[in-house]
Amino acid sequence: MRRMDARRLTPEAQEDLRRRVAYAVREDGMGKPRAARTFGVSRQSIDNGLWRVEEAGSARGLAARKRGPKPRPRLGPRTGSGRRCG
Repeated sequence: MRRMDARRLTPEAQEDLRRRVAYAVREDGMGKPRAARTFGVSRQSIDNGLWRVEEAGSARGLAARKRGPKPRPRLGPRTGSGRRCG
């Protein structure tokens, strides 16, 4: 049986999955290994999600965040002739 890659889900669906996993582990007392098998995620992702909940103090820590590389600051306008020395 192939596992689903959660990265292909929409950010909203990923957030919903994280909330369901966190609820199952924290509120229902489901073990992390069983939750990983049930929801098709890794135990490490469960640990990461639970850590985010504890850091934020609520389920807001599971909210979808912007993905991808962080934008780099652009260089300012060129000064001088634009030629390199040397």
